Amino acid sequence: MAGVDTVFLVTVPPVPTADHDIALVTVARAAGVRKIVKLSAIGSGERFEGATVGAWHLAAEEAIEASGLRWTMLRPPSFASNLLHHRALIQAGASVPNLTGDSRQAVVDPRDVAEVAVAALTGDAHDGQRTSRRGLNC
Repeated sequence: MAGVDTVFLVTVPPVPTADHDIALVTVARAAGVRKIVKLSAIGSGERFEGATVGAWHLAAEEAIEASGLRWTMLRPPSFASNLLHHRALIQAGASVPNLTGDSRQAVVDPRDVAEVAVAALTGDAHDGQRTSRRGLNC
């Protein structure tokens, strides 16, 4: 990470713990990185029907916040493009599996999240902010 000013951190399964993200934060800080923008997950740290959503994301977010680096956390809802995986269910008029049970959940176009990520990576207006279940507030 020598010479890197800003990091866009994206971690997806099968990484089962925050160890990867926390190690990256440690290396980034030692290398002089000034800011991390993390693609996290909607509801990170919240409980739904006994399951913690985004537990590893939350641990990584906490490590980033404690690092002293500038940061932005993106917590988008489901990506609209992920619904393609459930095409047969949708065409059959069946319900799509939802981590939050019977509740409704918004979907977002990944390009909209990318637009916010670019703004966070290239400017400082979103520093110290995170998105929420209510929408992109940064």
